[in-house]
Amino acid sequence: MSGRDADRGRVPFALVGVVLLLGSVAYANTLALSGPVVVDTAAEDALDRAEAAGRPAVRAAATAAARTAARNPVTEPANTTYGRALDPASPFRDALRLRVALAVATAVERSTARVGGVTARGSTPGVDSTADAAAAIDSVRVEPLADGTAMRVVVRDVTLTARRDGATVATRRVNYSVAVAVPVLAMHERTEAYERRLNNSPFEGPGLGRALTWRLWAMAQARGAAQYGGAPVTNVLANRHVELSTNAAALRAQAAAFGRSDPAGRAALVRATGRVAARDVLVPAMDRGPAWADRVLGAADRATRGSSAPEVGAGDPAVGGARPRRSASG
Repeated sequence: MSGRDADRGRVPFALVGVVLLLGSVAYANTLALSGPVVVDTAAEDALDRAEAAGRPAVRAAATAAARTAARNPVTEPANTTYGRALDPASPFRDALRLRVALAVATAVERSTARVGGVTARGSTPGVDSTADAAAAIDSVRVEPLADGTAMRVVVRDVTLTARRDGATVATRRVNYSVAVAVPVLAMHERTEAYERRLNNSPFEGPGLGRALTWRLWAMAQARGAAQYGGAPVTNVLANRHVELSTNAAALRAQAAAFGRSDPAGRAALVRATGRVAARDVLVPAMDRGPAWADRVLGAADRATRGSSAPEVGAGDPAVGGARPRRSASG
């Protein structure tokens, strides 16, 4: 190949530089004439605000649902659309989760945000059937918090939708996790523990049956021994003793389950104990009072008749009695 043929395909670097320079100038002029680029962030801003506004709404809805569950606890599933979605092994907890899901659905729908003509609000899937109710239950998780004094509520799959003039411009799916200062789960667990203690037999574990058996045995031993020793005990164990022991055992089971017993119940137990004790002591004494008085007066009468009392007028000269003998000393 000759030198002339080798130079035929080469482009001078100066020409390339001129082309690049002219292109850059033309592009810069185009940008300058078109003005600044405007980015529409109204939809994202509206979604951000809707997400922030949804958190207190979810907390308020969960609090209201927890209080409703405490006032009207579900302990057995009903044969209804919602009832069939509850787990028979944990109806209270599932009913609480369903109540939270329904309350949150209403709360996030009412919580809206508006930015630059864009409106954003939240939504959850509708609940129209048993399957929908089961899905709503699965979307909510509840667990005790701070030693049972509060409750953690997690709501999943809340959809935020931003619309402009009725048309959807952006969507976002979020999860909410809030703390609710209602100890409904702890109270439910303690109530179940109290119920188990009330239903336990003396051989199944601590509770009403074992405490009542011990109290009645101790009372029967004490009163039986007193009766054998001659105390005025006509009935070793009466109905009043069983009632008093049952109430005392129930309060003890309540204190073991809840950490303390009902103050009104304790006050009533003290009054009942006083009445039972007074009846046990005073009634036998009142029943045997006349017999005891007869024995005392009869013994005094016999002692009086057996004594040698002097006759009236003995030693009186006026009635012919002998004078008392004077001593020799006169």
